[in-house]
Amino acid sequence: MPSADHGRRDALPVGTVLREFTIQAVLGHGGFGIVYRAGHNELELTVAIKEYLPVELAVREGATVQPRTGTERKDFEEGLRRFRDEAQALIDFDSHPSVVSCREFFRAHGTAYLVMGYEEGQSLAEVLARREAEGRPFAAADLLGVMQPVLEGLDRVHAAGVLHRDIKPSNILIRRRDGRPVLIDFGAAKQATARFSKSQAPYTEGYAALEQVADAGKLGPWTDMYGVGAVMWRMVAGGKRPWEPPHPVRVEQRSHAVVGGTKDPMPSASELGKGRFPSQMLEVIDRCLRLREGERMQGSRELLEALGEVSEPILAGSPEVARPPDERNAGQRQEAGSHAAPASAAPRASWRRGGWIALASLAFGLGLVVATWWDSDSERTVRDQAPAGATDVVGDESGVLERSQGSFAQPWIRDWDALDDINAPDFDLMAQAYIERYKQVPGASVWVAQAEGLLSKLRDLDAARATQREAGESWMNSLGMEFVWIPAGSFLMGSPEDEEGRWDDERQHEVRISQGYWMKKHEVTQGEWEAVMGTNPSYFPNCGPRCPVDSVSWDDTQEFIRRLNSRESGSGYAYRLPTEAEWEYGARAGTTGARYGELDAIAWHQGNSAWHEGDMGYRTHPVGQKRANAWGLYDMLGNVSEWTGDWLGEYPSGPVTDPEGPESSPYRADLTPRVVRGNNCSEIPRAFHFLYFRSAKRFGISPGARLSYLGFRLVRTE
Repeated sequence: MPSADHGRRDALPVGTVLREFTIQAVLGHGGFGIVYRAGHNELELTVAIKEYLPVELAVREGATVQPRTGTERKDFEEGLRRFRDEAQALIDFDSHPSVVSCREFFRAHGTAYLVMGYEEGQSLAEVLARREAEGRPFAAADLLGVMQPVLEGLDRVHAAGVLHRDIKPSNILIRRRDGRPVLIDFGAAKQATARFSKSQAPYTEGYAALEQVADAGKLGPWTDMYGVGAVMWRMVAGGKRPWEPPHPVRVEQRSHAVVGGTKDPMPSASELGKGRFPSQMLEVIDRCLRLREGERMQGSRELLEALGEVSEPILAGSPEVARPPDERNAGQRQEAGSHAAPASAAPRASWRRGGWIALASLAFGLGLVVATWWDSDSERTVRDQAPAGATDVVGDESGVLERSQGSFAQPWIRDWDALDDINAPDFDLMAQAYIERYKQVPGASVWVAQAEGLLSKLRDLDAARATQREAGESWMNSLGMEFVWIPAGSFLMGSPEDEEGRWDDERQHEVRISQGYWMKKHEVTQGEWEAVMGTNPSYFPNCGPRCPVDSVSWDDTQEFIRRLNSRESGSGYAYRLPTEAEWEYGARAGTTGARYGELDAIAWHQGNSAWHEGDMGYRTHPVGQKRANAWGLYDMLGNVSEWTGDWLGEYPSGPVTDPEGPESSPYRADLTPRVVRGNNCSEIPRAFHFLYFRSAKRFGISPGARLSYLGFRLVRTE
């Protein structure tokens, strides 16, 4: 079993199998349990698994969890029962996109596990800290944009009879892929073990209500409203002391002061946010933070309605709210491209719409999600659009000149129409003359820059034509590995929104491949691997030397490439994994649909492969038996999934040239996935092929993983 680096010594090792999941990393841990990232052993699915392991009640011996002593068994089992009850309620309740999804509960190793959706992003605590350090504290619209979705989700949770019990900024995740806030880390098991775990608080100081920390009062939705109020207080207070992040005062300290007749040591939101937030909003926050449970907001629905009453003037730009300049600009950008329905006269409807406008602005300002429309119609001529950044109202020394009946008074704009066709025989001469004529004119800088870009593109095209080979032309190296020529060009990477089975991380964008390249005709075979490495690691060695090598990690492929390059060092060529863009461009071979042919004709998959009892799996097949794509590449979908060279990351929002994914891993290299493409013959019953067997489908696997249906192919470079 692979070694692990946990940060908590009693965590299960990376590589441990829990039913149909394999642990990939430890995501977090506390006094009551451990949360792991895990991958499904058959499906392309990453989940978070929460293990019940209260440190003051239980220990791990090997893989088994058991109470520390006989006297603690009853308390351990009571916490386990509550953990199960919470899981049952969360799995049964009508899910909401702003609440972490709960999929499954099971018992193993003497304890229990809750399988949850895996979400990537930044916690609200991180977001607040960074923005305050940058001098960009939250405004009222930001607060609404975060809290409205959270409260909508929390209302659904409360309706299912579940309390969160630990609402705080670090338990609100701003999801990376869409900027939506998500409530995570419920705490029934924490509350259940509160009286037994004194060194590990079952709540967070400053965000816990009085009834949580004292043996008085009753828990209910109003308890979570205190935590919500403390989160909103933190957003308001943040603008006051950015050099010293503020935190809510412990409720015990507040209660002691009030009972003793002294001033509440925690400044009210009304004091801290005066002049920056609407007074009615601040009053609502202060009501959430009342010490007596009966004086607080009693639930999410009541709080939503109260905030809804103050939302409209905020979103209409009320002078009562002074937003920082970057947020005003972000709001203008969102408004300019918005497709939202007209604002309703009803406060609640406009509150919902406005909350999401605010959330989009928040995400933009944080650099989490930037939604930019890109017109992918490559057939448009230069004349059809002005250069990026040019406007219909421009200035010169005599003042502002407006567009009139489709033409401009400025000569540099009028002359732009002459640069109509990049394929015209004298385009390069016209573009150079245009640049020379107007490069010293201040008002023409945007247009000149666009002309320079077009001229550069033309020169790249000419260079490609000078060395152009016919697509599909083949070449063989000294080991008999066959490669085919993939020509330079542009394509739309990702999938259109209406493609059946599309996943959220497949945002379509234009990619230019500036140089042609040689790509291996088939996957690297077991025979080729053995010729270079001297061993055969494959799970299916009986398939034969023409079958793809499998069970190789990304790290293993790098060692193979190193040895191959050393062996071929005198040839003038080198080998590497394809980038993700090169892989999809090669797989598509000029096609734009979900796949480059009818699935059974081009791919081995579970539906047309036979189960082999001896190998306990759907055995791989010799390469090249299915139909190749238009550029001569075989098995780009099916047989084995294939490593690429890229770290897994979000796609860009606009056009790019020769992308290589993120420059480096944002986390530890052994925890961050590399991109895998193509799917394999073990995957997915026929009914679900539309989800996975597509040219755009991408997923990530830890670079150290060795899976029985995971192989690779190569690209040859000069």
